[in-house]
Amino acid sequence: MRGFFFYLFFMLFFLSGYAQKSRVWQEIKAPIEKRTRSEANLLKEYKVFSLRPDLLNENLSKLSTSARKSAPPVIVEFPDNHGDFIRFSVKQSAVMDPELASKYPAIKTYMGRGLENTGESVYFTVSPLGLHVMILSPERGQIFIEPADIKKSTYNVFSKKNIRADQAFECLTVDRDIQKSLLTVPKSGNDLKLRKYRLAVAATEEYSDYFVKKAGLGQGNTHNDSIAVVLSSIVVTMARVNAIYERDLAVTMQLVGNNDQLIFLPTDPGNDPYTNGDVSAMLTQNINTVNAIIGINNYDIGHVFGTGNGGLANLSSVCTTSKAGGVSALNDPYGDIFAVDYVSHEMGHQFGAHHTFNGNASNCGNGNRYNPTAVEPGSGSTIMAYAGICTPQNVQMQSDSYFHGISIGEINTFLGGTGQCAVNSDFLINTAVPIVNAGSDYTIPKSTPFILKGLATDADGDVLTYCWEEMDNQVTNIQIPPSSTQPEGAVFRSVEPKEDSARYLSALSNVISGNISSTWEVVPSVSRVLNFRLTVRDNVPGEGQTGSDDMKVTVNASAGPFRVTSQNTDNIIWEPGTSKLITWDVAGTTGNGVNTSHVNILLSLDGGLTFPVVLASNTNNDGQKYITVPDMPSSNVRIMVAASDNIYYAVNEKKLSIGSFETTCTNYNATDVPKSIPDNNSVGVTSVLNVPDNFILSDVNVGVTINHTWIADLQLFLIAPDGTTVLIYDRSCAPGIRRENINAVFDDAADAKVCDNSKPAVWGTTKPDNLLSAFNGLSSAGTWKLKIVDNAAQDIGSLTAWSLQLCQTNPVAGIEDDLFGSFKVYPNPFGEKLNVLLTRSVSDDPLTIKIFDLQGRIVYTRVFSDIGSDPHKELDLENLTSGMYFLQFKVASQISNMKIVKY
Repeated sequence: MRGFFFYLFFMLFFLSGYAQKSRVWQEIKAPIEKRTRSEANLLKEYKVFSLRPDLLNENLSKLSTSARKSAPPVIVEFPDNHGDFIRFSVKQSAVMDPELASKYPAIKTYMGRGLENTGESVYFTVSPLGLHVMILSPERGQIFIEPADIKKSTYNVFSKKNIRADQAFECLTVDRDIQKSLLTVPKSGNDLKLRKYRLAVAATEEYSDYFVKKAGLGQGNTHNDSIAVVLSSIVVTMARVNAIYERDLAVTMQLVGNNDQLIFLPTDPGNDPYTNGDVSAMLTQNINTVNAIIGINNYDIGHVFGTGNGGLANLSSVCTTSKAGGVSALNDPYGDIFAVDYVSHEMGHQFGAHHTFNGNASNCGNGNRYNPTAVEPGSGSTIMAYAGICTPQNVQMQSDSYFHGISIGEINTFLGGTGQCAVNSDFLINTAVPIVNAGSDYTIPKSTPFILKGLATDADGDVLTYCWEEMDNQVTNIQIPPSSTQPEGAVFRSVEPKEDSARYLSALSNVISGNISSTWEVVPSVSRVLNFRLTVRDNVPGEGQTGSDDMKVTVNASAGPFRVTSQNTDNIIWEPGTSKLITWDVAGTTGNGVNTSHVNILLSLDGGLTFPVVLASNTNNDGQKYITVPDMPSSNVRIMVAASDNIYYAVNEKKLSIGSFETTCTNYNATDVPKSIPDNNSVGVTSVLNVPDNFILSDVNVGVTINHTWIADLQLFLIAPDGTTVLIYDRSCAPGIRRENINAVFDDAADAKVCDNSKPAVWGTTKPDNLLSAFNGLSSAGTWKLKIVDNAAQDIGSLTAWSLQLCQTNPVAGIEDDLFGSFKVYPNPFGEKLNVLLTRSVSDDPLTIKIFDLQGRIVYTRVFSDIGSDPHKELDLENLTSGMYFLQFKVASQISNMKIVKY
């Protein structure tokens, strides 16, 4: 495929036994006393690691002798935000022109591809500002490694979701009046060309001063030292911007050879031509400055970095006479917020992309909405949206690091037209564009959740990610947040690309908890058409390709709601082998354009996370079906009835059990309270609660009493002993309205939170903002933490009490799960052989192993009477076909189940 990745398979095999330890990195468990503003105010959760720069540099130095394509890759490892290590095969990248790079050899940039998961990529910079790392992972999310103390070589490791965005922003795009209808935006992906544009980035003296001070430069440092530091900051930002543009658009930008001449320092008063903070003035000033210093024919796109709080760009200006018309200014001009919400956004305008939000409040008003591309509800969340600055219409507080499908279409149109001045526009990438099939169009019943399912192929075998997005751009007859009764306009937000090609609308977790809709994912209750685009990325570092395809869903209000009408009460217990009746409301789905003649009945054993067991296939859509209960004991069973030849489905309302189980709950109270909540401090306050009892959790509820004069400032995090964290209260209750005090029990089974104007504003039993079921299956024992963060100034308060109710669900008469953790199964997925290893002692009774297919049929049985003396067993499963199965262990009356996959 590509020479750089030729050895990946070999390295995966060679390094398969590599331990999760590192000579280069060491986690620091003790807290670091001194924090810069970034750590103190902008991070909610992070880990601290010490780095051995000598070992890292020794490894990276091998790249200078690895110029040949056939040379072995250089392997570099980085920690993630959970403390695990990810290994990448890396090479140097070219953010700077060779002339510029030769003048500043201490600044180097790299990119790499994951070894265990080739869909993961890394982009990092080594410079006088230290090491800056960005990891892009479809499953882990976006991870950053930033300096905590450069002199001590300590670094903060954190997830993007734990960055606090606290600075308002407004983009003032200068529109060249290029009107594009939604229907004319191409759905095709890239054209196998990697386009490189010559970039000129200027720095105001205020921007420069920020980084000179951050680096601790003083009288002993030279003018060139200061220039190198400021240039480093520009390179760090552009390495991150390029990562996004290369992946989504196959576009890269390289700083011109004399870009250092555009850096203005406070030690050179009178030389800076910019009115820092006035983005309108800076726009014109930058065009004049870059043309004068660099030369109008010597660059393709220009931008200026400053301090302040805003951005401005000339639309579709790359390659034109106004190509330096771009400004990004932030009081803290570094990190992901600056690189994505500011620079990537403004450069997106320069490459022809309009705003994508359909909100109209706060900064989303004032003429900033562009109707033809207003496809994201509220503030939106992608790069060209306005995440976090459209109160009270914010979908989230910070932009996700990807372009919406409509933005990709706009930019691709621009690249094929005005933007054809790239210095290597004819350079063809040695890779393939994903071939995408979004599937057929469907008609579904009203008020019924559905699943979008697509397919994609890639000739190179790259790890593909899938992103389903609604493309409806109407801005009349809509409500914000969207309503189920609106006949047009977007009702589903964009969510980050995932390796799973299916998207549940709304999210399956919402449906399982009893809500077919959420605030920004609303299932229609009226007749209307929903237009969707599936965008697929191949995630190849440095030369990504995308493909896309469109489909539509028609909602017919004459049919529906389609719903399961049986198994909707508490405490239902099924015994294996018995016959049970499943019923559902057909609700006109056999006609009315829906025309569903058959359905499938599926079973979940994990509370609705997955539905792998088929109870009935292609049965008549007549509202009832008797099924045979499979021998798969579980206390967390849910039932789905799904159309066989359509995309809609329904789930029963309550969990049930196969086999007899009982749930017992224990209450634990914190004793280190009350605690004052520090005002406007993201470190917050943490109370600990030690749980001595050890059992497997099946339910967690949290009682909290807080006295605070403005609870919309607060975030409450519950942290389990293993580090699993749930944000149970996230600045809810209308940020602009004073509401005081919380005295509530957070319970997944409760109704949605209601914020009262009286005190306490949140009271009784209420649903948390994120589900506590994330703790289910974990061990109870250890130190639990409740962390409270106050995100704004002036209002104060205290945590006066909190408690945990921890529940365990155990089989009656030892039916299941006393064997939990007793066996290790490997490899999984497996080929012809599967190994079973006893990891802790069990009774002397024989071990019975059964394997079930997804229809609940036994396809393999074997009994071992010597498991105590011979703990390792090998199962010959050559005759099984590829797919998912359930492996069951049984010793005496104890049973445990797990999923296995044969490839």
